[in-house]
Amino acid sequence: MNKKLILLLAFALIIISSSTSYATFTTGTGKHTFKLETFKPDPKYDLQSFLVGFGINRQSSINLRLTDTDDSSQALNYLAPYYYQMKGSKDNTSTGTTDNNFYAVGPILEVMYQYIPTHPLFVNPDSLNALQIGLRNLRGDSKVSYEDDTASEHVNRTYLMIGLLSRSRWENYNVFSNMNLTTDLAHNSWGFDGQVGIEVIIKGNFKAEIGYKYMGTTSGSASGATIALKVDY
Repeated sequence: MNKKLILLLAFALIIISSSTSYATFTTGTGKHTFKLETFKPDPKYDLQSFLVGFGINRQSSINLRLTDTDDSSQALNYLAPYYYQMKGSKDNTSTGTTDNNFYAVGPILEVMYQYIPTHPLFVNPDSLNALQIGLRNLRGDSKVSYEDDTASEHVNRTYLMIGLLSRSRWENYNVFSNMNLTTDLAHNSWGFDGQVGIEVIIKGNFKAEIGYKYMGTTSGSASGATIALKVDY
Protein backbone atom coordinates (compact mmCIF):
# COMPACT_ATOMS: atom_id res chain seq x y z
CA MET A 1 0.00 0.00 0.00
CA ASN A 2 1.01 3.61 -0.52
CA LYS A 3 2.90 4.91 2.54
CA LYS A 4 1.13 8.28 2.53
CA LEU A 5 -2.28 6.59 2.69
CA ILE A 6 -1.16 4.35 5.55
CA LEU A 7 0.08 7.40 7.47
CA LEU A 8 -3.21 9.19 6.77
CA LEU A 9 -5.20 6.24 8.08
CA ALA A 10 -2.99 5.93 11.17
CA PHE A 11 -3.41 9.64 11.90
CA ALA A 12 -7.18 9.31 11.49
CA LEU A 13 -7.24 6.34 13.89
CA ILE A 14 -5.42 8.38 16.54
CA ILE A 15 -7.91 11.24 16.22
CA ILE A 16 -10.90 8.90 16.20
CA SER A 17 -9.75 6.95 19.25
CA SER A 18 -9.13 10.10 21.28
CA SER A 19 -12.20 12.08 20.21
CA THR A 20 -15.60 12.45 21.85
CA SER A 21 -18.09 11.12 19.32
CA TYR A 22 -21.67 9.91 19.01
CA ALA A 23 -23.48 6.79 17.86
CA THR A 24 -24.86 7.38 14.35
CA PHE A 25 -25.96 5.42 11.29
CA THR A 26 -22.51 3.93 10.71
CA THR A 27 -21.41 3.52 14.30
CA GLY A 28 -24.63 1.84 15.43
CA THR A 29 -24.60 1.00 19.14
CA GLY A 30 -21.09 2.38 19.67
CA LYS A 31 -19.34 5.65 18.95
CA HIS A 32 -16.75 4.21 16.58
CA THR A 33 -16.79 1.51 13.91
CA PHE A 34 -14.11 -0.73 12.44
CA LYS A 35 -15.16 -2.94 9.55
CA LEU A 36 -13.31 -5.51 7.42
CA GLU A 37 -15.12 -6.54 4.24
CA THR A 38 -14.38 -8.89 1.36
CA PHE A 39 -16.14 -8.45 -1.99
CA LYS A 40 -15.77 -11.29 -4.49
CA PRO A 41 -16.67 -10.05 -8.00
CA ASP A 42 -14.82 -12.97 -9.60
CA PRO A 43 -14.17 -16.57 -8.45
CA LYS A 44 -10.42 -15.96 -8.75
CA TYR A 45 -10.27 -12.43 -7.34
CA ASP A 46 -11.59 -10.40 -4.42
CA LEU A 47 -11.41 -6.85 -3.10
CA GLN A 48 -10.71 -6.39 0.61
CA SER A 49 -11.54 -3.14 2.36
CA PHE A 50 -11.03 -1.62 5.80
CA LEU A 51 -13.47 1.05 7.02
CA VAL A 52 -13.10 3.35 10.01
CA GLY A 53 -16.07 5.46 11.10
CA PHE A 54 -16.75 7.91 13.91
CA GLY A 55 -19.74 10.04 14.83
CA ILE A 56 -19.42 13.82 14.72
CA ASN A 57 -22.80 14.30 16.41
CA ARG A 58 -26.04 12.33 16.62
CA GLN A 59 -26.90 13.03 12.98
CA SER A 60 -23.59 12.91 11.13
CA SER A 61 -20.45 10.82 10.84
CA ILE A 62 -17.21 10.57 8.88
CA ASN A 63 -15.99 7.33 7.29
CA LEU A 64 -12.62 6.47 5.78
CA ARG A 65 -12.24 3.33 3.68
CA LEU A 66 -9.20 1.76 2.04
CA THR A 67 -9.70 -0.99 -0.55
CA ASP A 68 -6.74 -3.19 -1.42
CA THR A 69 -6.06 -3.77 -5.14
CA ASP A 70 -2.64 -5.44 -5.04
CA ASP A 71 -3.36 -7.70 -8.04
CA SER A 72 -2.52 -5.30 -10.89
CA SER A 73 -3.38 -7.92 -13.52
CA GLN A 74 -7.14 -7.56 -12.93
CA ALA A 75 -9.08 -5.09 -15.07
CA LEU A 76 -11.30 -2.98 -12.78
CA ASN A 77 -13.32 -1.01 -15.32
CA TYR A 78 -16.40 -1.21 -13.09
CA LEU A 79 -14.69 1.03 -10.49
CA ALA A 80 -13.76 3.99 -12.68
CA PRO A 81 -16.54 6.10 -14.28
CA TYR A 82 -13.88 7.69 -16.45
CA TYR A 83 -10.28 6.89 -17.31
CA TYR A 84 -8.18 7.91 -20.28
CA GLN A 85 -9.81 6.48 -23.41
CA MET A 86 -6.77 6.05 -25.61
CA LYS A 87 -6.94 4.83 -29.17
CA GLY A 88 -5.16 1.66 -30.20
CA SER A 89 -3.15 1.52 -33.40
CA LYS A 90 -4.42 -0.38 -36.40
CA ASP A 91 -2.66 -2.16 -39.21
CA ASN A 92 -3.35 -1.56 -42.89
CA THR A 93 -6.19 -4.07 -42.96
CA SER A 94 -7.95 -2.44 -39.95
CA THR A 95 -8.83 -5.86 -38.59
CA GLY A 96 -8.90 -7.03 -34.99
CA THR A 97 -10.30 -5.40 -31.87
CA THR A 98 -9.05 -2.75 -29.47
CA ASP A 99 -9.30 -3.33 -25.69
CA ASN A 100 -9.17 -0.36 -23.32
CA ASN A 101 -9.02 -1.33 -19.63
CA PHE A 102 -8.28 0.23 -16.25
CA TYR A 103 -5.85 -1.49 -13.85
CA ALA A 104 -5.64 -0.11 -10.32
CA VAL A 105 -2.26 0.44 -8.66
CA GLY A 106 -2.30 0.66 -4.88
CA PRO A 107 -5.33 1.07 -2.63
CA ILE A 108 -8.54 2.94 -3.34
CA LEU A 109 -9.20 5.72 -0.83
CA GLU A 110 -12.74 6.85 -0.01
CA VAL A 111 -13.71 9.67 2.36
CA MET A 112 -17.45 9.81 3.11
CA TYR A 113 -19.73 12.08 5.13
CA GLN A 114 -23.10 10.73 6.30
CA TYR A 115 -26.07 12.76 7.50
CA ILE A 116 -29.36 11.58 9.02
CA PRO A 117 -32.23 14.08 8.46
CA THR A 118 -34.80 14.26 11.25
CA HIS A 119 -37.74 13.78 8.87
CA PRO A 120 -39.91 10.68 9.65
CA LEU A 121 -38.97 9.24 6.26
CA PHE A 122 -35.39 8.95 7.52
CA VAL A 123 -35.91 8.20 11.22
CA ASN A 124 -38.75 5.99 12.42
CA PRO A 125 -39.20 3.06 14.83
CA ASP A 126 -38.52 0.44 12.14
CA SER A 127 -35.71 1.90 10.04
CA LEU A 128 -32.91 4.43 9.90
CA ASN A 129 -31.86 6.12 6.66
CA ALA A 130 -28.96 8.41 5.83
CA LEU A 131 -27.63 10.53 2.99
CA GLN A 132 -24.00 10.20 1.98
CA ILE A 133 -21.57 12.34 0.01
CA GLY A 134 -17.90 11.66 -0.49
CA LEU A 135 -14.84 11.33 -2.69
CA ARG A 136 -13.20 8.23 -4.18
CA ASN A 137 -9.60 8.36 -5.37
CA LEU A 138 -8.35 5.82 -7.91
CA ARG A 139 -4.78 5.44 -9.13
CA GLY A 140 -3.71 3.07 -11.85
CA ASP A 141 -3.04 2.61 -15.54
CA SER A 142 -5.27 2.86 -18.57
CA LYS A 143 -4.02 0.22 -21.01
CA VAL A 144 -4.95 -0.22 -24.64
CA SER A 145 -4.18 -3.48 -26.42
CA TYR A 146 -4.54 -3.96 -30.15
CA GLU A 147 -3.27 -7.34 -31.28
CA ASP A 148 0.43 -7.22 -30.22
CA ASP A 149 0.52 -3.45 -29.66
CA THR A 150 -0.01 -2.08 -26.11
CA ALA A 151 -0.06 1.52 -24.88
CA SER A 152 -0.35 2.67 -21.27
CA GLU A 153 -1.12 5.96 -19.52
CA HIS A 154 -1.16 6.67 -15.77
CA VAL A 155 -4.48 7.59 -14.14
CA ASN A 156 -4.92 9.50 -10.87
CA ARG A 157 -8.50 10.69 -10.58
CA THR A 158 -10.92 11.64 -7.82
CA TYR A 159 -14.64 11.01 -8.29
CA LEU A 160 -17.66 12.45 -6.48
CA MET A 161 -19.93 9.98 -4.65
CA ILE A 162 -23.57 10.59 -3.65
CA GLY A 163 -25.52 7.88 -1.84
CA LEU A 164 -28.50 6.73 0.19
CA LEU A 165 -28.19 4.17 2.99
CA SER A 166 -30.86 2.28 4.92
CA ARG A 167 -31.03 -0.27 7.72
CA SER A 168 -33.65 -1.72 10.03
CA ARG A 169 -33.72 -1.09 13.78
CA TRP A 170 -34.22 -4.57 15.24
CA GLU A 171 -32.53 -6.21 18.21
CA ASN A 172 -30.55 -9.30 17.16
CA TYR A 173 -30.16 -8.71 13.44
CA ASN A 174 -30.77 -6.07 10.79
CA VAL A 175 -31.21 -5.91 7.05
CA PHE A 176 -29.38 -3.13 5.24
CA SER A 177 -28.99 -1.61 1.80
CA ASN A 178 -27.00 1.16 0.20
CA MET A 179 -26.60 2.69 -3.22
CA ASN A 180 -24.14 5.24 -4.56
CA LEU A 181 -23.80 7.24 -7.74
CA THR A 182 -20.20 8.01 -8.70
CA THR A 183 -19.39 10.67 -11.26
CA ASP A 184 -16.56 12.44 -12.99
CA LEU A 185 -18.26 15.78 -13.67
CA ALA A 186 -15.43 16.99 -15.89
CA HIS A 187 -16.12 14.20 -18.39
CA ASN A 188 -19.86 13.60 -17.76
CA SER A 189 -19.16 9.99 -16.77
CA TRP A 190 -21.17 7.97 -14.26
CA GLY A 191 -20.95 4.82 -12.16
CA PHE A 192 -23.27 3.03 -9.74
CA ASP A 193 -22.82 0.62 -6.87
CA GLY A 194 -25.39 -0.97 -4.60
CA GLN A 195 -25.48 -3.54 -1.83
CA VAL A 196 -28.11 -5.47 0.13
CA GLY A 197 -27.49 -7.77 3.06
CA ILE A 198 -28.12 -8.86 6.62
CA GLU A 199 -26.19 -8.00 9.78
CA VAL A 200 -26.17 -10.42 12.71
CA ILE A 201 -24.89 -9.79 16.23
CA ILE A 202 -22.20 -12.34 17.12
CA LYS A 203 -21.56 -11.18 20.67
CA GLY A 204 -21.84 -7.76 22.21
CA ASN A 205 -20.62 -5.17 19.72
CA PHE A 206 -19.16 -7.75 17.32
CA LYS A 207 -21.30 -8.20 14.23
CA ALA A 208 -21.11 -10.24 11.03
CA GLU A 209 -22.50 -9.15 7.67
CA ILE A 210 -23.27 -11.10 4.52
CA GLY A 211 -24.61 -9.48 1.40
CA TYR A 212 -24.58 -9.05 -2.35
CA LYS A 213 -22.99 -6.11 -4.16
CA TYR A 214 -23.19 -4.73 -7.69
CA MET A 215 -20.76 -2.21 -9.19
CA GLY A 216 -20.89 -0.80 -12.70
CA THR A 217 -19.86 2.01 -15.02
CA THR A 218 -20.21 2.67 -18.73
CA SER A 219 -16.98 0.66 -19.13
CA GLY A 220 -18.00 -2.52 -17.32
CA SER A 221 -19.80 -4.11 -14.39
CA ALA A 222 -19.29 -6.76 -11.72
CA SER A 223 -21.29 -8.33 -8.91
CA GLY A 224 -20.75 -10.87 -6.18
CA ALA A 225 -21.08 -11.84 -2.54
CA THR A 226 -19.73 -9.80 0.36
CA ILE A 227 -18.81 -10.89 3.86
CA ALA A 228 -17.72 -8.58 6.67
CA LEU A 229 -16.80 -8.38 10.33
CA LYS A 230 -17.83 -5.18 12.13
CA VAL A 231 -16.96 -3.87 15.59
CA ASP A 232 -18.77 -0.95 17.26
CA TYR A 233 -17.49 0.50 20.51
